[in-house]
Amino acid sequence: MRKAQLGVEFFLVTAVIIAFMLLLYTVATGETARTRTLDAALLSKTLVDDVSFAANYVALSGNGSVLRRDVFAGAETNCFFYDSAEKALYCSLEESKMNEFGVSGRRVYGRRLLAEARLFCETPLAPGWYRVSVTSVGGAVDVACARLS
Repeated sequence: MRKAQLGVEFFLVTAVIIAFMLLLYTVATGETARTRTLDAALLSKTLVDDVSFAANYVALSGNGSVLRRDVFAGAETNCFFYDSAEKALYCSLEESKMNEFGVSGRRVYGRRLLAEARLFCETPLAPGWYRVSVTSVGGAVDVACARLS
């Protein structure tokens, strides 16, 4: 009788431990997905803000000024696009992922630009490091991207 009771207790304790492990696994998996989405949004925001800052600096510096920045485009970022109505650069993300954070839409905008931007970058950018050259030409700002190896 003692051995049977010990066997039943062992299986009950094992079942409780497995249940807690499954619960912990599902919570951790969901939080990991949310963290990846937040990371992609933050990386996109940093990317467009950095290039927007360079574009505004070059626009204020005058015709012929050039500024180069090294930026990183993540795997889930879909950059660069120019919204002429908002006068801003933006990256887009998957809308379903952004809705988890209560954000309507899927665009991550940079700072408002002082001059119109003309993009000479392949869109969307493939994941990796890029050297972005921003040049002021005749009242507009040219943005060119070159992939770093």
